[in-house]
Amino acid sequence: KILKLLSILILLVLLFLFAASRLMQDKVAAIILKSLNENITTKLQVGTFRLSFLSKFPRASLELRDVFVHSSPNFNSAEFSGINSDTLLRARMVSIEFKYTDILRGNYTIERIQARGGKMNFFTDSEGRVNYDISKGIKKPESDVFTIDLKKIYLAGIRAYYNSRAASLIINGVVRKGTLKSRIHGDNIDFNASADIQ
Repeated sequence: KILKLLSILILLVLLFLFAASRLMQDKVAAIILKSLNENITTKLQVGTFRLSFLSKFPRASLELRDVFVHSSPNFNSAEFSGINSDTLLRARMVSIEFKYTDILRGNYTIERIQARGGKMNFFTDSEGRVNYDISKGIKKPESDVFTIDLKKIYLAGIRAYYNSRAASLIINGVVRKGTLKSRIHGDNIDFNASADIQ
């Protein structure tokens, strides 16, 4: 009897989480995507999205399909003739993870991002300006509903292309699996990475 009741309870919880994710996905996606676009200097485009309370349990996740991030406008793209320098990231799927309680509080803190299947392009022109400087660097008020506090960034099956006119260097390869973590505090920047790359 205990096992039967426990099974029914688990099934009800799963059904509730599934239904709640479907009912709330438009609202949550609108807040996160609007906040992302307001915090970067370039344009972010998304094909489709899906909110899930189960796939990354015990975290909620917003899964974005066909993600396209444009290069920042502050570098000289004319130096890369014959190369599509407009694309910073194109990914088949990007997953953004946050806590369930963020939805109840209305204050979203993104803790993890996973990107799978796609391409990242990094360009540096002859004067050292880059296409990946996309942060607006605006200090938001404490009451803001969106915070990015990344502890880990996961990459899988991402082709990376780096072309520096300043250093006359081109690097091209595939990140099969990778984990990135960064912490910025004043003038100190800590960056840790581990990856299986080709």
